[in-house]
Amino acid sequence: MEKKHDLLDVMHLIYVMDPMCSWCYGFAPVIKQLIVEQEGRMQFKLVLGGLRPGTVKPLEPQMQEGIKQHWQDVEKVTAQPFDFSFSSGMNSYMTQSLPVVLQ
Repeated sequence: MEKKHDLLDVMHLIYVMDPMCSWCYGFAPVIKQLIVEQEGRMQFKLVLGGLRPGTVKPLEPQMQEGIKQHWQDVEKVTAQPFDFSFSSGMNSYMTQSLPVVLQ
């Protein structure tokens, strides 16, 4: 059984992210590399947030286009590939991750 470390015993990285956050997705390779490089020297704690809690309406076309543009920007900066075919179904998609992170 692995020993749990107290926050004062060893260095911790507490990473607050959201599964729907495009910048979190773009940053994923950096976090993965950091975890590998710091194995045994640092504890990694993941804290999930809830993006856009309470959202009950599907995305409007203007918001869909804004998100697509944002994903393109994140892809350009981070080199993380996005699947833009997903955006074609956004008219019925509700951008709320809180129910997912609470499971």
